[in-house]
Amino acid sequence: MNRWPACSRASPSLPTTPPAPPH
Repeated sequence: MNRWPACSRASPSLPTTPPAPPH
């Protein structure tokens, strides 16, 4: 259900993760 890549997951416990910052 995650739209963002796993590397951007700050906390796996959160239902929705914030957008990954520009690398």
